[in-house]
Amino acid sequence: ADGDDARAARLARESMRAVEGVGTTYHVMAFGLYCGEVLIRHDEFEEAVGWLDRSASIVARGAALGSWNLALQFVRAFLALRRGDVPTTRALLLDTLSRANAAAVDMHFRFFECC
Repeated sequence: ADGDDARAARLARESMRAVEGVGTTYHVMAFGLYCGEVLIRHDEFEEAVGWLDRSASIVARGAALGSWNLALQFVRAFLALRRGDVPTTRALLLDTLSRANAAAVDMHFRFFECC
């Protein structure tokens, strides 16, 4: 893997503390998603799941953030992959890509540099 995953995980935690200090819900959601992916890459699954769950709960509160659902599911597929759960990885990726293809509105669906 490129880079220093341990350093990236430490910086992700520092970033989350700073974002939480500001307290804007949108940024807590977005940074939780991004920083969760960094922790997954460093195999720190439990903390990452907490951040992803919090991001998902923020997205679920309002239709305006629903466009983030696919990005959340994509990161959960990466989590399943890192845990070695290939059937869940495939199921999540198939569902995510199918939903992206069928979406009648724009969705946040970005490439995560996670593999």
